[in-house]
Amino acid sequence: MRERATRPEEGKSPADVAGQAAPRSERGRESELAAREAAQDERERANDERERSQDQRDADQSRRETAEDERQRLREMFVGILGHDLRNPLSAITMAADVLVRAGDLPQQHAQTAHRIKRSAKRMARMIDQLLDFARTRLDSGIPIEPREVDMNEVARQVVEELELANPGRVVKLVPAVDGKGVWDRDRIVQLLSNLVGNAIQHSDAGAGVAVRLRSDDDAIEIAVHNAGQPIPEDLLPRLFDPFRQGRHAANGLGLGLYIAAQIAFAHRGKIDVVSTAGDGTTFRLSLPRQATAKV
Repeated sequence: MRERATRPEEGKSPADVAGQAAPRSERGRESELAAREAAQDERERANDERERSQDQRDADQSRRETAEDERQRLREMFVGILGHDLRNPLSAITMAADVLVRAGDLPQQHAQTAHRIKRSAKRMARMIDQLLDFARTRLDSGIPIEPREVDMNEVARQVVEELELANPGRVVKLVPAVDGKGVWDRDRIVQLLSNLVGNAIQHSDAGAGVAVRLRSDDDAIEIAVHNAGQPIPEDLLPRLFDPFRQGRHAANGLGLGLYIAAQIAFAHRGKIDVVSTAGDGTTFRLSLPRQATAKV
């Protein structure tokens, strides 16, 4: 097949055709240059936008850090006020009430008033202690513990006897473990068990049974605190260990007892859970390693 020769357009010489091609080529170069300049401008705008975004993120981070530093300062101030400025005058009130109670020669009405002052002061002291513990958990330091060798059977017996004395007519059945010895913070465990057993007494009828059962193996100990009676409402169970939980007996405290109990267990690398049904009553189970170590 023979190729057709390309011939100039009719009436135009080859020189005319070449002259038209040159402006077209120049326009192509100009268009390419404009595209490159536009792309460069776009890259520069993108870089400027990234820099502005980074500057904004840095400024936001700086503001957050400043705000967190201020919150930390206020929390530490709050702990200091609770630990010193409120405790000291409360201690003076408690000691004065003790003096009046021990005097023994007050008129009956005055003696009752002195006892009432003493009870109220002790309740306020417990609230301050709870608020201090709550503040410590929010300072990321957690509840401090000092583990020592302890016999958990003796601790449980002490708690049960004290609560029976404080609640005349109530009997708490205690079933000790075969081996209750381990390493825990005795004072904190007393605080934890007092809360669980006191809670069981408070939330059960006067004639309902309350039992504390200890069980141990080589590595851990479990303490079950059980009370018969009305179960915990199902919708409350997921929030039971939340701070400032309001319940039927909210007027008797701050709603921090179970929260702090769980935090004490956590500080010992243990845990608390609860089972509550209409048929079987309510059981809080505390599980602790036999050799607790303070969290760092």
